[in-house]
Amino acid sequence: MAKNQNVALFGDKTQMPAIPAEDANLGNENLDSSALATPQIKLLQSLSPELREFRDAGATEGMLFNNVTKELMDSVLCANIYLETYVTVWKKRAEGGGKYGEFASEAEAVAHIATLENPSSYDAQETHKHYLVLLDPSTGEPVTPAVVYLKSSQLAVSRNWNTDILNRKAPRFASIWELGSRLERNRRNDEYANYTVEFRGWASAELYAQLKHTYMNVSAARAPQPMREAAA
Repeated sequence: MAKNQNVALFGDKTQMPAIPAEDANLGNENLDSSALATPQIKLLQSLSPELREFRDAGATEGMLFNNVTKELMDSVLCANIYLETYVTVWKKRAEGGGKYGEFASEAEAVAHIATLENPSSYDAQETHKHYLVLLDPSTGEPVTPAVVYLKSSQLAVSRNWNTDILNRKAPRFASIWELGSRLERNRRNDEYANYTVEFRGWASAELYAQLKHTYMNVSAARAPQPMREAAA
């Protein structure tokens, strides 16, 4: 069937037809967060494939990227809902690269690497996975859950963020933050982008209730799990 016939049959795909509001969720009754794509917020570096792919859309090093909506941002407003820490084992890039698995501790990761063929082909890396709720910067309303992974040189930012949250002596999700970035230099004087985190205030009573509900769902789903090993 020719493409123009599709348009003729189903109308202009850029405009949704009028649908009764009460019908909006029909067919989606069994959808929960586990069946939906959770956006990952990524920090674009000079070698990020997204930087090359979206350069024409204005992507530059140090921008934040939503891998579901493909949105480029200088920063995001968010609540930090939940933290998960583990050790990721990676195959070295020179050996083909790729994620091998996740372990509860460095000791477990190192012990497992020792059982593999060519253990020197693998590295263990501490990883902090922050579960967020992104907020509309204009209204403060929740937009979507999201995750951000902090590792390597980003761990100092993660630890400082965790410490700041803890020192406020309130539930983790009660405070509101702006997650952004800045350019830094390593010991070799190479420039790279790193995250920044700034406290922006407290959730209102209504927002707090919504964030608490999200926290309860996330924490229930993130019960202790066995090591997750990537497929061979």
